[in-house]
Amino acid sequence: MHIDSDLRRSGASFSEQIARGMQVFFDFTVVLIASMGCWAIILMERYPDSYTYYLAASLISAGAVVITLGYGRKYDFDVVTEPQSHVRGLVGSMVITFLVLLFLAFSLGHVDLAFSRIWAYSFFASAAVLLIAERFIWARIIYRLANQGRICRNVAIIGAGEHAVMLLRSLTARRNPWVRIVGVFDDRHRRSTRDIEGHMVQGGLNDLLELARSERIDDIFVALPWTAEMRLFEIFDSLQAIPANIHLSPEIVSSRMERARFVPYFGITALRVSPKPIEGWNYVLKWLEDKIIAATAIFLLSPILLAVAIAIRLESRGPILFRQSRYGFNNKLIEVYKFRSMYHEKRDENAEALAVKGDPRITKVGRIIRRTSLDELPQLFNVLKGDMSIVGPRPHATRAKAAGRLYEDVVKEYAVRHKIKPGITGWAQANGWRGETDTEEKIRKRVEYDLYYIENWSIMLDLETILRTVFALFSSKGAY
Repeated sequence: MHIDSDLRRSGASFSEQIARGMQVFFDFTVVLIASMGCWAIILMERYPDSYTYYLAASLISAGAVVITLGYGRKYDFDVVTEPQSHVRGLVGSMVITFLVLLFLAFSLGHVDLAFSRIWAYSFFASAAVLLIAERFIWARIIYRLANQGRICRNVAIIGAGEHAVMLLRSLTARRNPWVRIVGVFDDRHRRSTRDIEGHMVQGGLNDLLELARSERIDDIFVALPWTAEMRLFEIFDSLQAIPANIHLSPEIVSSRMERARFVPYFGITALRVSPKPIEGWNYVLKWLEDKIIAATAIFLLSPILLAVAIAIRLESRGPILFRQSRYGFNNKLIEVYKFRSMYHEKRDENAEALAVKGDPRITKVGRIIRRTSLDELPQLFNVLKGDMSIVGPRPHATRAKAAGRLYEDVVKEYAVRHKIKPGITGWAQANGWRGETDTEEKIRKRVEYDLYYIENWSIMLDLETILRTVFALFSSKGAY
């Protein structure tokens, strides 16, 4: 059997866990260096005896940063290897960590040394810059080592049919340099010259076993139909002695199956294809978050709520609040509250014609409150009622359209947004996707961000979304 020369000289086995673990170590080290470096520059000469105090503060800060990044899923493998796509999320997590640490420090009365505030702000700025730079460097090192063949995962595939074709397309589409296909094996096509997505069939199962005894194989994918139960059992029995991960390729290799995993279910094992987004203690945490933030916001913003209500009443006749039916949790209709921003006689209860720049239906007060999103504040009462959350996919009107087509006709996965309660603000809006949807691409991007939020929900992601929304309010872009 022919053995690829690249396989014989392949480097060390690549491990996601090691890459992520090293990232944790590097982040901790960089934050610690930034903290103590600022101490050395700013305080060491005047306060040399403060070394122990600042070392303890630095260790706590570095640990807090790592914990926050971990809780916010910033050590997921795609974040480690693609930091350029997650810079804002990383900075957001750093900001949240710094604000919490600063609040605790002042609350406990420990920020009382000379120049300590200068140290704190200098430490945060330098730590954020160094951490981002360090992550880019680590990702570049991973890719360079992989491209040089010094780290890799040797992958063998059993099966040369349709399932193998689909699997190979999925693996190669991601263009991960650390994934190396060492061969396709199938007893039905032993030593065949058949080409499977650019990979020749190397032989049958015995040829794979022979190869595994002389060369390292990290992962084996059995790309056969699940209905071939007896054949699958025979293959698994034969592969037991090989020190490799054995994977059963899904029946459908697509993004819709990427989150599928086997889980215990009250005494049986089931393949969970689509998990429930928020349940158990996570549901309790989000419920508490919604109620506490909504009640606090209503109390603190009551003067603004009263001022807006008076302004609306003085400018034009009609009710102060505009009530509109929108899709909510589980695709049920809910009545969403907003401050009225249009002339009462020109209202569009089904939002069949979305607001555009210079829309004559909008009042003078309406233009101001729409640009500043003050018109959304009454939805805090929707949160208290339980119809909405503080953060979640924005609820849309029943007849809302993008470029003349209903949203659900434009985006196939549109209904997935209703698996959780809609929010006053959402991950899409926090990332700039707000305002009119005059093109289909705009609603596709909103749904893309909404689905990311649903699949990656955490309290930290909610806090980051709220923080981004506050900054976004200073920009009127896309809000009419």
